[in-house]
Amino acid sequence: AFVADHASDPALIGFHAPWCGPCRATAPALIQLASEGHPIALVDIDAAPALAEKYAVRVTPSFLLFKQGKAQTFVVGAKTESELRALLR
Repeated sequence: AFVADHASDPALIGFHAPWCGPCRATAPALIQLASEGHPIALVDIDAAPALAEKYAVRVTPSFLLFKQGKAQTFVVGAKTESELRALLR
């Protein structure tokens, strides 16, 4: 539903886990981008293992960028705000 709601925009889904240190380090950048109106959703892989499996998420954090409702780019590892911002362009 998140991707469908933002089909005309680049939408970023971040796969994370509460026990993941790099995920916590990336959180402020995601919060900043979301506060600017960028469509960002977070998926806890422990709470939604089927979704993580569907997109072959093996490492957290991982990010999946959707454009026009289709998965386009998959990146793994902690990213800076500028790296995430570049993905959303």
